[in-house]
Amino acid sequence: MRYRIITLLIAMTSTLAIQAQQEKKLIREGNKLYKEGKFSDAEVSYQKATDLNPVSDKATYNLGNARYQQQNFEEATSQFKQAAEMTKNTSIESKALYNTGNSLMSQEKWEESIPYFKQALRLNPDDAEARYNLAYAQWKLRQQ
Repeated sequence: MRYRIITLLIAMTSTLAIQAQQEKKLIREGNKLYKEGKFSDAEVSYQKATDLNPVSDKATYNLGNARYQQQNFEEATSQFKQAAEMTKNTSIESKALYNTGNSLMSQEKWEESIPYFKQALRLNPDDAEARYNLAYAQWKLRQQ
């Protein structure tokens, strides 16, 4: 009985390690395609990585970036929100919140974008782009 349990634990550990390696490989592949400007191909790689590991903050964040570059702002917004919620890395969270704000601004949702820029600035007060975009969104909101 002990040997079965040990064998089962070894098999489970091996499977998880293989999935982690595949996920990282898919993210690297997606990053390469993204740098080449092949955003839809990068999206496919990132989607496969998130299919392998649905709680991968990097794959989810990168999937949002690929969708944003293809002007698929609604889905990009969803990916960025998800990445911000799931990550424990404040740098990724700040970037995801900032990009959520940008995605919303691209949809001319000025009022909705403002809290995301504010949250990004709370995490990274030195982010000049977030500060600028916050001011711009507030200005556009006043223009309406």
